[in-house]
Amino acid sequence: MESVIYPKQLILEFCGRLNKRFPGEGIIYEELDAVLTGLYNSIRWSVLRRAESEQELGNITELPPTEGFASKWMERSEIIERIGDTSGLDDKMAEACLDIVEQMVERSLAEAATVALPPMGRITKGRVGFMIELSEAFQPQASIFQRPVAKASASATG
Repeated sequence: MESVIYPKQLILEFCGRLNKRFPGEGIIYEELDAVLTGLYNSIRWSVLRRAESEQELGNITELPPTEGFASKWMERSEIIERIGDTSGLDDKMAEACLDIVEQMVERSLAEAATVALPPMGRITKGRVGFMIELSEAFQPQASIFQRPVAKASASATG
């Protein structure tokens, strides 16, 4: 059985829980939507760093985290920083949003073997954290890593 957590569900959860925890902050929808962009970008950067470090350009289909969404390619503190930078929320609010996503995934994994988190992919329980099976949109494409080959000039070839 697979559970699905849609982006709008996350945004509604952010709104409700942040308003309770940080009353009077005046949080707007665009900030909460940008939280997801920050998380998605963090996952993409983790994948690209993994691809570069392992020289597996285009063969990365999953991301094994070490804690929640953090991995050896991106620490939790950097994910929080990226969420904050993207959304404009302060670090405490950005961390609360990451906690909310992780808690929702954990709750869903308690009831289902797999959780789909569009557009990122599918998540299962890892030994620690979540194992993320990346959607095609989150997999690195080998072509973006290819460096242009310099053509020999006519004078150099003789």
